[in-house]
Amino acid sequence: MYAAGRMFVDQHFQEDKKLMMEELIEGIRWAFMDMLDKENDWMDEITKSKAKDKAHSVLAKVGYPDFILNDTHINEDIKRLSFSEKDYFGNVMQTLHFFAQSDIAWLRKTVPRTEWFTNPTTVNAFYSSSTNQIRFPAGELQKPFFWGLKYPRSLSYGAIGVIVGHELTHGFDSNGRKYDKNGNMDQWWSNTSISRFNDKTQCMISQYNDYNWEEAGLNVRGKRTLAENIADNGGMREAFRAYRRWVETERLGREEPLLPGISLSNNQLFFLSYAHVRCNSYRSAAAREQIQSGAHSPPKYRVIGAMSNYEEFHRAYGCPAGSAMNRGAKSCRRATWGVLDCLSLSLTVEVTGEGARQTEHCPHHSRVGREVSVLRLYPDGNPENGCNTVVTRVLWIVVATEVFGLNPVHIAKIIIYEFSSQKALFQGSRCGRLFNILFIDAVGHLPKQLRRREGTIKKHLKLERQTAPTFWE
Repeated sequence: MYAAGRMFVDQHFQEDKKLMMEELIEGIRWAFMDMLDKENDWMDEITKSKAKDKAHSVLAKVGYPDFILNDTHINEDIKRLSFSEKDYFGNVMQTLHFFAQSDIAWLRKTVPRTEWFTNPTTVNAFYSSSTNQIRFPAGELQKPFFWGLKYPRSLSYGAIGVIVGHELTHGFDSNGRKYDKNGNMDQWWSNTSISRFNDKTQCMISQYNDYNWEEAGLNVRGKRTLAENIADNGGMREAFRAYRRWVETERLGREEPLLPGISLSNNQLFFLSYAHVRCNSYRSAAAREQIQSGAHSPPKYRVIGAMSNYEEFHRAYGCPAGSAMNRGAKSCRRATWGVLDCLSLSLTVEVTGEGARQTEHCPHHSRVGREVSVLRLYPDGNPENGCNTVVTRVLWIVVATEVFGLNPVHIAKIIIYEFSSQKALFQGSRCGRLFNILFIDAVGHLPKQLRRREGTIKKHLKLERQTAPTFWE
C-alpha cells in the first residue's frame, strides 16, 4: 500500500536529488575503499579483498521503489482495502493484515536483491544485510539531511553524507560482517581478522560506557550500541574524506564560497551540519527507555563520541588534546602505524635573512585524510621565537607517501604551498600550528605551471628511511 507514498513523490521529490545522491554515494564508497587500503592495519589481505568485493556490491536505493509509479499496481492494492471514517481501529487492523499478507506472499519464493519495499514517506535510512542494500527514501532527502545544489556541499556531506557512510559501514560492523556480498549469512572474515576486530572494539565500548546521560540518569551502554557507534564513527570519516576529494577534483582545490553572515569554514560547517541532524530533546522517561532498549547512543553522544575521536574535527575547531572534544591519545580509530616504515623528510627553506629546518617524523593525516610527512616551519630555526620573524615569501614542499607495505602502488605525492607576507604565517595564536595545505594528487597531475619545477623540487629533497613504531596524533 503505497498510495500516500506515490502522492508524496509526485509533489515533493525532484529527480535531480537522485543525481546528487549518486555523487555522494559513489564518493563515500570511494572513501571507504581508500580507508580500507590506507588505514586498515588489522584485516588480513584475503579478508580485505572480500571486503572490497562486498563494498563494490552494495546496492544503493534512492527515493522510491519504481513500482509505485505503476498506476495499475497502486489501484490493485487499494481495491483490497475498504476504509471507514467511523472505524479507526478497523482501518488499522486492515492495514496490518494487508502488510502481513504481502510478506507471506514471498514465502518459499526467491526475493530479488534489487527489490525494496520502504515507503517513500519514511524519514530514515537503512542498511539491509540480507540484500546488501543501502536505502534512502524520499522522506529522508530533505532539510536538514539533504540540502541540494543551492547550498554548500559541506552541508549535505556533513548530514546525508555521514548517513550514507553510516549505512555503508553497517555492512562491516559487528553484525553486518556476518553476511557476505550477496546477503547470505557466511563467515567470510578470517578468525584472525575477527579477533583483531573484537580487540579494536573494546576501545569504543569503554568510551561510550563512560558517557552519563543526565536526562536518563544512566550511562550509555557501549556494548549494546556498538554497531551504531562504529557506523557513526566510520560514516563521519568517510563523508569528510569524500567531501575533501570533491573539493579537490570538482573545484580544483578551491574552497566553496562561505555562507553569508556565518564566520565558519566549510570544514567547520561539515561538522556543524552533522550535529544539526542529531539535535534532539527527550523527556526523562523516554531517555531511560532509549538507554535500556535503544540500539543507538543518545543523539548528544552520537555527536560528541564520533567527533572527539576524529583528528579532522580537532583541527577544524582547534580543540586541544585531552579536552572534552579531543580525546587525544585515548581516541578510538586513531591511525596505528605499528612497525611500518616512516618517511622522514628534510628540507631547507629559504626565508629572508635566516634559514629554518625542523622535521617531524612519521605520517600525519592531511586534511584530505592522506598519510603525509609534515614539515613544521619555524622561520628563525627556533620554535619558541619563530612567530616574531618577518617572512616575505616561502615555498615549501612536503612529500606524501602511501603507507609502506600495505599498498602495492607506492606513488610519491607532492604538496606545494605558497604564501606571501600579507597572509598570517600561522593559523591561530600558537606558533608552530600546521598550515592549511593544497593537496595535489600526484606528480603526473600537477598543473603545467608547477610541473616545470619538479626537477628543482627533487633537488631540494633529502629522503631518509627510518623505523619509527609509534602512534601518531
